[in-house]
Parts: sequence; C-alpha cells; structure tokens
Amino acid sequence: MRTSEWKYIEYLADDTAELYNLDSDPDEMMNLYPDFEYEGIITELRSELEEWWFSTGGDTDAWTSGPTLDFKMPDSDSLEAE
Repeated sequence: MRTSEWKYIEYLADDTAELYNLDSDPDEMMNLYPDFEYEGIITELRSELEEWWFSTGGDTDAWTSGPTLDFKMPDSDSLEAE
C-alpha cells in the first residue's frame, strides 16, 4: 500500500512487513516497522490494504491476520531525555 508519504509492504508467505517514510527515506533504507511510534499509520495502511485485497477478489484463504504488531517500545532512557 502506498501513499505520497508512506509505503507499507506485507509479505503473506512469512507474515513480515515493512514501512517506509518516502519523504525522509526515498531510497527505502530504514524499515520503520514495527516501531511503536508508527503504530497508527501501520494500522491505517494495513486496513486500506485489506480493503483493497478483498475488493479486487483477493484469495480469502491467503489473507492472514498479518504480522504480529510487536512494536518496539522506546527505552526508558530515551523517554526521560524528552
């Protein structure tokens, strides 16, 4: 799923995903998935991807619940610095 700012890729075969901010990382070098900070955008893009999948006749059996959203929480040191 792609917008002007974001690119979200989900691999059904192995339940992995990638998220890139195309404004700050046009070469797609830093995978932001699963960073806690991007939970909302990941959820939104995955929902759009799921809607597209089924509206275009995607295989229901092939669709999974998606990669585990096991977000990396910021460590306590970085939170205290803010």
